[in-house]
Parts: sequence; C-alpha cells; structure tokens
Amino acid sequence: MSGWKETTQNPLNAETAALSIDDVSRFLTAKGWDDVSCNVCGNHPLAFRVVNDEPLIVTSMHREQQEGVSWFFSMLCPSCGDVRFIDASVVTLWIRENPDE
Repeated sequence: MSGWKETTQNPLNAETAALSIDDVSRFLTAKGWDDVSCNVCGNHPLAFRVVNDEPLIVTSMHREQQEGVSWFFSMLCPSCGDVRFIDASVVTLWIRENPDE
C-alpha cells in the first residue's frame, strides 16, 4: 500500500473541495455504491450526504498527529442512521484519472 501524508497543505484538498455532486456521483456509480444496501438494516439505497448543493466533506484528525487531516465523503442510511465513509482522496484521484467528458 502506498501512503502519502495528507495535510491541510496537501494539493488534493483543493481539488477535493472543488468536486461537484456530479463528480462524486460518477465515482459512486462507477464503483457500485449506487447498489449498496445498509449493513445494519438492509435498507436500500444509501443517501449521499449533500449540504448547500455541495458534497458534504467530513474531516478527521488523529489525536497524536495534529497536522494530518483526513477527508471523507459519507453515505447515510435514512432508515437506521448508519453512516459509511469513503476516503475523499480516493475519489479525487479517480476523478483526476477519469475526467467528465
């Protein structure tokens, strides 16, 4: 597994923040997320989280490495509230390699 240190200065963050709902939806469809059911209750489909017409980005910071911040997109089960996270850097790199035509 290749690793990269993701920080708030990482250029991926600017690209990720610029992703549209359509960009993230293309990734989700290409990777089969549009056909995923909830692991807890079996509800289908999961809801892609959107705020102010933009993909919701959830951030997480490791308690011992304060400069390292990870970004995620989330999928919510509207029935039971279970949440699944998708690493935003994976989405960003896929969009970079698969531009919308």
